[in-house]
Amino acid sequence: MRRSHGEEEEHGGPGVRHLRLQREMLDACRSYILPSATDPVFAELEVTRVDLAGDLCNVTVHLAPTVAESAPALALVRPALERAGGYFRRMLAEAVPMKRTPKVHLAYWPTRPDAPPPPADSAPSTPSAPSAPPAHARPSPPSPDRAE
Repeated sequence: MRRSHGEEEEHGGPGVRHLRLQREMLDACRSYILPSATDPVFAELEVTRVDLAGDLCNVTVHLAPTVAESAPALALVRPALERAGGYFRRMLAEAVPMKRTPKVHLAYWPTRPDAPPPPADSAPSTPSAPSAPPAHARPSPPSPDRAE
């Protein structure tokens, strides 16, 4: 049986070509495309991950602030991401040789995925009693195999 380019390997993971294209896109975004973007919002962002869809028709470029404390506001970033989608696609077409260039989706994560979790609140860590079911919840019927 012949496999198409976008199908996954028998073990359920992406194929070698898929991983190579994804890695090439990540390298191109990090080293060439993002630094050449002229919008000042992109100066404070970095590419953290690139996800290429299995059918090779869509790619998601994940962006995060370079410094978590100086993350640009979502209200500033969203319009810049919408404007830059076509630019990223055109630049990917030049950088990564493919028959068809995938549609580019830009995703912004205001908190870095590798950032430490926020500190826990100062409440004592005593286990709380299980909460009672809501008043509108109906009791479950008894199971037939259970003798009462």
